[in-house]
Amino acid sequence: MSKEYWNIFFQLSALLTMLAAAALFQAVFYHAGISEKNTAAIAHRRMGEFIRVPDVSEPELSAESVLVSRLQTGQILLAKDQDRALAIGSLAKLLTAVVAEDLFDPLEELPLTAESKQAEEPGEKMSMIPAGESFKAEDMIKLLLIDSANDAGRSLADAIALKKDPLLNGVAPALRLEEATRALNARAKEFGLASSSFANSTGIDNPAGYSTARDLTLLARALYKSYPELWAVTRTIETTLFSKSGASYHITNTNSLLKEFPMIFGSKTGTTDAAGEALLLLYQVRINDPVVIVILRSRDRERDAKTIIHFIEAGFLLE
Repeated sequence: MSKEYWNIFFQLSALLTMLAAAALFQAVFYHAGISEKNTAAIAHRRMGEFIRVPDVSEPELSAESVLVSRLQTGQILLAKDQDRALAIGSLAKLLTAVVAEDLFDPLEELPLTAESKQAEEPGEKMSMIPAGESFKAEDMIKLLLIDSANDAGRSLADAIALKKDPLLNGVAPALRLEEATRALNARAKEFGLASSSFANSTGIDNPAGYSTARDLTLLARALYKSYPELWAVTRTIETTLFSKSGASYHITNTNSLLKEFPMIFGSKTGTTDAAGEALLLLYQVRINDPVVIVILRSRDRERDAKTIIHFIEAGFLLE
């Protein structure tokens, strides 16, 4: 073959190689654009809607306010007076845990204060741990969320106030608790809880303390996105904590449903005179598709929760 022929051959080969490389380059960047900009929308479409089964009637519940919705898509599956402001009891401790998580190193030692042992109302939930013991911050949060101990809540509030303003050391404990309450409400505002007010770190009844099922759903979503470790704590059925002194203390979760429903991703109970029985659940209907269940002022939260879970499983077809 002539030299001219081979020159043309090599030129065409080079041109085809360049065109292939350009196509590959464009495909890679196009794919990257989809990944960065549209992944959430595509995932949302793929999840689809839960399709209501018309033959399954909505359940009768004792709770005065309920909201059941998919955490990822916001699809509402069941609602009852979801914007009514009500006392929420120890559900408030979820926000206390968030503020503590923000401020303290997990291994930072925090004391269980003598003041925290002074009950604010008869029969309130307290741990059996004596005042003066110190725990790592991560374990104090476990005592707060698993055992729902009010003395842990007040001790954390005291530590929160001192962390935010060391000059409060030596002032009356009540003033430090007020500072902690301001920190809770500031965090609630950041989460967009527009219809909520927190009066203390424990959820003890106070006219200034209230929230709604809708706001608590927003809180659940914020924790799922930014504080998954807290949800992991709340689904712990039982554990043992070790104080700085080396003493061990066994604690058990206040939510007995955890043993019966292993698909509960996280939860918090609450019980006071004003709140009745309150419960917040994340229930994993399918992988990475949890449902948020908020039950407020119930006469029997466990029964209501079981009824709702069975309703979700029977009343909807999952695409």
